[in-house]
Amino acid sequence: MSANGVFTKDRIITALRYWIPLAVVTTGLVGLVYLAVQQDLRMGANDVPAQIAQDTAASIAKGSEPWTVTGREDVEISTSLAAWSLVFDDTGKVVAGTPVLDGKQAIPPAGVFSVAKTSGQDRVTWQPRAGVRQAVVAVRIAGGKGVVMAGHSLTETEAHVDQLTQIAGAAWVAILAAAFVASLLFVSAPMALPARERDDES
Repeated sequence: MSANGVFTKDRIITALRYWIPLAVVTTGLVGLVYLAVQQDLRMGANDVPAQIAQDTAASIAKGSEPWTVTGREDVEISTSLAAWSLVFDDTGKVVAGTPVLDGKQAIPPAGVFSVAKTSGQDRVTWQPRAGVRQAVVAVRIAGGKGVVMAGHSLTETEAHVDQLTQIAGAAWVAILAAAFVASLLFVSAPMALPARERDDES
């Protein structure tokens, strides 16, 4: 069959009738997989801060001095990928911590402290300014001794999400294109006649 015979207007329209439902299903499936993986990456970014916050809170609850747990070396959150921690007393005053932004101590919004103090824990994405995004986990210290916050940069996580977006987009386009070609070839393929019809034509 010639190319002109395959790409007739009627056959393209018929192929589209097969392709559109496939495209809808494909888009939905690709979208669901993308969202699931994207959320998994973002939630995974909380793992390190959660571990640091919980371990730090446990050490302070047992009597350790806050600064001995958090360390004294500053972490410049605008450029560093390193994890950091902050310790607040029960009134919300910082008693130890390492994060700085442009050389000044960086403190997440007061609401994070309030939620952690009330409910025991809070997890947020903190953006102190454009281009600086941090995964932050806050944990209440047992015995009413305050709250520990820990966090680190989302730079690497967001780079992985960007890569995921490119891969998912390319896969989506490729699947839709392949499905359309398959639909077009399907409607263009010659149909075998039943045996009785073949006998009538002979």
